[in-house]
Amino acid sequence: MTNTNTKKLEGLGGWLIVVAIGLFVTFFLVGRQIYDLLDMMFFSGTLEEFININSDYYIPYIDKLFLFELIGNTLLIIVNIYLTYLFFKKNYKFVNTFIFLEIFNIIIIVFDQILYQKLLAHFFGSSDLKDLFRALIHAGIWIPYMLKSERVKNTFINGRPTDANYDSISR
Repeated sequence: MTNTNTKKLEGLGGWLIVVAIGLFVTFFLVGRQIYDLLDMMFFSGTLEEFININSDYYIPYIDKLFLFELIGNTLLIIVNIYLTYLFFKKNYKFVNTFIFLEIFNIIIIVFDQILYQKLLAHFFGSSDLKDLFRALIHAGIWIPYMLKSERVKNTFINGRPTDANYDSISR
């Protein structure tokens, strides 16, 4: 027996408001990282000090690391723009794209730290581990939410291809 007073959970409410806020905050955080990288690479002269073999601050291949970070952060911004579009369109592709972004972010952090370790010959520092743990905790909370939430299942349905067999049966 179903209760007719039970409200169907759908729409961009509940915990999805937190997801929406996170999407907008990501623009600013990653955008700031891109700005800082561009500043170091092209405007402040910091990169020139690192790649000049005669400099006291010379670090071989550091320009490759900066380029990797710039490409990774640019990809994060592009996927985040697409994800935000899917979110507000309530498109069915949102959930898989969100999960992809969570996993991609963790991969970028791990590769970034491996490169730092190889180039700078140091181990994960406390802030490095903090970034990785933050990403793991974030993914550990939001991926199961996206997969299990009734609100998510009822909200992100737009654009879903119709099943021809289902359409013919339901008529």
